[in-house]
Amino acid sequence: ALSSDWVRNSKRVQPFLFLSSASKLLQALSLGLLLQSFEDDDDGNGQYYFWAGLLVLSSLLLVLSHHQVFHENSQIGMRLRASVISALYDKSLLLKSGIIDGSCNTDVLSLAANDAERYILAANYGMYKFWSPITAIGALSIGCFVVGWPFAVGFFVLVFMLVPAQLFLIKCFCSKRSGVAALTDGRIGLVSQFVEEAKVWKMMDFTSLFLDQMTSIRSCEINRILHINRYRAMNEALFFVATVVTAIVVFLVQVCSGHKLSTLSVFTTLSLVNVLFLETKYMTWGVMGMGDAAVSSRRIQKFLSVENLSSEFDPIPRDDKAHSISLSHVTAHWQGSQNTSEDNEKASCSPSVVALDDVTLDIGAGLNIVIGGCGSGKSALLHLLAKELPTSSGAYRRKDGASIAYFPQQPWLFAGTVYEN
Repeated sequence: ALSSDWVRNSKRVQPFLFLSSASKLLQALSLGLLLQSFEDDDDGNGQYYFWAGLLVLSSLLLVLSHHQVFHENSQIGMRLRASVISALYDKSLLLKSGIIDGSCNTDVLSLAANDAERYILAANYGMYKFWSPITAIGALSIGCFVVGWPFAVGFFVLVFMLVPAQLFLIKCFCSKRSGVAALTDGRIGLVSQFVEEAKVWKMMDFTSLFLDQMTSIRSCEINRILHINRYRAMNEALFFVATVVTAIVVFLVQVCSGHKLSTLSVFTTLSLVNVLFLETKYMTWGVMGMGDAAVSSRRIQKFLSVENLSSEFDPIPRDDKAHSISLSHVTAHWQGSQNTSEDNEKASCSPSVVALDDVTLDIGAGLNIVIGGCGSGKSALLHLLAKELPTSSGAYRRKDGASIAYFPQQPWLFAGTVYEN
């Protein structure tokens, strides 16, 4: 769904991408012809005015189209991020409270703060995966027309030296990215637990234990991030080396083949190599951003695939004034239901504990009070009524159209007024 929305919204950006690519090529060609015209214009016919005007026009078109491309793509990326955060919020409202409290392996705060942000980079540079090769073919055509076949030799040196190394570095980057995300989830979960129970940790002198765990997790996370940054540094260094090597190869082949270096060939070659440098860099960022977004999408999809809080129940007719909720021979287990094969597989991994056993109960309208000893099942019954605890067997019936609100033992308030709460 995200991919189709990105492609659909990116259609209006395509004309600006075409104009940006054409302006870059026209700018490189007009620069070489402008400098060459100063040498050839012995008659004073003023050809350099034409090429200078064309250079200014192409530069103006490049500035306008390039900024428009990134403006549109940034808006698309922010819309994707907002939609992902909205989906995470809606999903959180459908989950059991234990998953939101941190029993799920993927922390929803990390998904909203880190993973959703990855779609902006993917949206900004994703289209360059398709437009950069087109621009590179255009640069190759102009280079062969102006310089000759030596430019093609330098072009293929650039391609075969840069592209395989980039693909390798991107693969290493994406593999490290998943490990960093897992460590970040663990760190955020640990901090959330500490903040929630900070008073208990301080009273029981567990702060040193927290510091040791946090230091260990953060050290591993920083080491992974340093590995990723090394790959990025290698990628950047490769860019600058590749462009210089490409220009040298073109000039060496041109001289060795008997061709004479001219102002047109030299400056056109340098300009086109810079165009190839930028396009290859944009394409690499696009591939890296799409790969990063793919990792984030898998993590988000894993969270969205978590089983929702069950809302199924047998309705009690509205005209039944005596009963609001009815339980008949209900048995429930902590850590999942015993009804489905999927839940049985979970139960085989972690043994289920009986929470309620063969409970039959009718609850009418008005005030109802549940009393019992410690561990008798009061909280389990309330969790069952709120559908936080799934039934393993028996019938759960509720009046049609009625809703249930659960107030936990530990209150939680907004940082606001009484009215706002």
